[in-house]
Amino acid sequence: MDTFYSTFEAVAILFAIGLIGFSLISKKILPLAVLSAISPLLLEVSLPALSFVKVFKHFKVEQVDKIILYPASWIVFTFFAFLLAHLFKRVARKNIQGEFGMSLFFQNAAFIPLILIDRLYGKDSFHLVNLFLFTILYSPFFFNFYHIFFESKGEKIKWRKVFHPVVVATLAAVVLVLLRLTHLTPVFIIGALTMVGGMAIPLLMIIVGGNVYVDFQNSKKFDFFEVAKFILVKNFIFPVIAIAALYLLKLDYELSLIIFLQAAVPPLMAIPIFAMRMGRNVAIVNQYILGSLAFSIVSIPIMFGLFNRFIAA
Repeated sequence: MDTFYSTFEAVAILFAIGLIGFSLISKKILPLAVLSAISPLLLEVSLPALSFVKVFKHFKVEQVDKIILYPASWIVFTFFAFLLAHLFKRVARKNIQGEFGMSLFFQNAAFIPLILIDRLYGKDSFHLVNLFLFTILYSPFFFNFYHIFFESKGEKIKWRKVFHPVVVATLAAVVLVLLRLTHLTPVFIIGALTMVGGMAIPLLMIIVGGNVYVDFQNSKKFDFFEVAKFILVKNFIFPVIAIAALYLLKLDYELSLIIFLQAAVPPLMAIPIFAMRMGRNVAIVNQYILGSLAFSIVSIPIMFGLFNRFIAA
């Protein structure tokens, strides 16, 4: 029960910060335009700073094998997640199967696992290093292949997105550690990056809360049946399949934890932006995200309990 309550508390904290963001936007304490302004601050400044600091402080030379193991594990995980998303998208109505599959496939890979690890294992946990190594390829992949569940006309590789600031920051920290140059890095730089990185989680949830308010303002009829199907698959079936696979594979706990979190978290918050670019049903995508996020306050603690029961035992 301790695991359940600890996980519940961690997810509840997310909702509390998200409610603050919702309130700030709904009461016009912050203008709506601020959401688009602080998103680049989060993605291109605060999160890369956080990634750099965590890897710089906690990655060890003797863990060099993780540089290959964790990204390679992400590739395998992503391949099977893609197959599952294509399989389960068939439970949705035919005209929104692409939106259903995309929302299943592109999980909130970094932010929510980051917060859960921070709350459950501590802000200096080595699991955070594992998370950044595991997801180092996620941003380049998402920005270049978000359209794979839809018919697309010759999309080109966006090289600027391949070298995303998070990727560069993570690799820079790894190189400094492997070359044993960390002692040459000025302390004030690490201190400054630590403070900037500390803004990542509050900024994220304020953005989420603000976006929820926008969704409420612009929402059409809520499709309870389709959202219920999505929640069942994303919040419960996916993590159960992951737990079963991890139980059979007998991977070490560190890697198993990261894979489980990837399977258990709600969809990526940026999906509606790209659904809009492709002229797809943005409303249903927003509803998928909102429903999955709301139910995660229950589903993640339950699934985490199952994970610890069968994997950590």
